[in-house]
Order: sequence, then structure tokens, then C-alpha cells
Amino acid sequence: MKAFVALMAVAGSAGAAPRLPAQVFSIKSVTASSTYAGKGYEAWRLVENTYERSMDMTTSSAYYSWCEGKKDEGIGEGVTIELYEPTQIDHITLAPGVQRTEKLFAKNNQITKITVSVDDKSQTMVITPKYGATIDVKIGAKVTKLGIKIAAVTKGQDNDSCFSEVTIASPGAAEVSVPLVVGISPAAWGKLGPVLDALIKKQAPNGDPDDERGYRVEGKGPGIVTITFPAHRDTLDQWTMEWKNEKWTRKSIGKEEW
Repeated sequence: MKAFVALMAVAGSAGAAPRLPAQVFSIKSVTASSTYAGKGYEAWRLVENTYERSMDMTTSSAYYSWCEGKKDEGIGEGVTIELYEPTQIDHITLAPGVQRTEKLFAKNNQITKITVSVDDKSQTMVITPKYGATIDVKIGAKVTKLGIKIAAVTKGQDNDSCFSEVTIASPGAAEVSVPLVVGISPAAWGKLGPVLDALIKKQAPNGDPDDERGYRVEGKGPGIVTITFPAHRDTLDQWTMEWKNEKWTRKSIGKEEW
């Protein structure tokens, strides 16, 4: 599973930087009715998660989870995903429970029923909890707000109810994967390219001039993305960019080890 969405068309031009993805899927906000105290349980991580591979490199699992913050099983608690504009959505895919490891999945509450709302309509469904399993929920409508609530659970040793991932897909077979970002409007995305071009002219990343691959973009929280520059080496330059106060700024320069 990846923190990407499958979409046919998304507004927002990357601007002047030709190696920046021309499109992103912009989510205005991801909010929760309650959240477990501590770092790493924020609701936005459902759509911008971090993934770790198994030792044999054959599978990957969501590192973080959103967990409700109530003292009981958290029935009725959930998250709301708000989009910048009405968007046609075919279905969403959910990963209930703590999916980081099978042991953690079994230790926490296992969700057996969920309620999914699409603007002013909702549906409740029974699900079978299983580690590594995902649930597809048909939407088939233009959507501004998506809601996902916990309706019933089987209680675990740790009385916490969680979701590990939400992905969104548009209709049609000719789908393409585009980066998903939170708190960055299509108009804001269109301003990133020229800013990157100006920064690169002052301080070029340590890449390969003949490498024509595009930059890799990952959402890292509301208003924050990382830009990883391609190179044929084990260490890649990575810039963290932030959209705040109606402008882009570079927060940090780092490295990604492969």
C-alpha cells in the first residue's frame, strides 16, 4: 500500500519545474472527533502515511495509525476528510486496525462495523477484521466531505480502536497515481514549480544532469511535502517544502538513504 491516490484528472499545475508532477490530489483537511494522545496518531497520517517493508522486502505495512482518544471502545468516533472542491470518487479503500504488525493488530480493538458518510448520506456495514486486509467501499458520486466512523468492535487487550490507511480512487480504467497532499490547494501547488526553479539556480541539488526522471513528491503533514531528486547513487538529496502564509518556503535540506 502507498500514500497515493488513483485519479484520472486533478486540478493544479506544477508550474515551471518540468520534472515536478503536474498533478496532485489536494485534500483541504483531515480531522478527527478525538485522537489518542501522543505523536504519530494524527488523523492526517491516514492519507499521508509512512510505510516499512518486511525483512524479505515482499510486503509493506502502514507504520502509523489514527486511533480514537476515548477511554472506552470509541464507538461513534471517526475522521472527516474534506476536499477543496467536489470531486468524483469511485471508491475508497480502508485499512482498519493497527496494521504495523500482526501482534499490534491483535492486541488492539478489532473493528467489526463501520459507518461511511458521503456529504449528507451514510451507510453502515459489517466487516471482518483481519491483519493485512483492506475494505473497499463504493462511493460513485461527487464528494466534498467523506466521513468514516467506528460503529462496533471486538475488544482487544488495549482498548483502542484505530484505522491505518484511507486511499481514494476515481472512476475509469485509465487511472494514474498522483501524490496526495493535505492543506495544499491546487492553486498553491501551481506556485511550487517557479519557487523550486529559483532555489535550484542558487543551490542545485546533488543529482545527475542526464537523469531525466521526475522528482518524487510525498506529503508529510498539512502544508508540507518532500521533494526527492533522482540520482544514480545510494544517497539522494531531499528538500522539505512548506506552504504557509500564502507562500512556499524551504524548511530543510536532507538526504535519503537507499
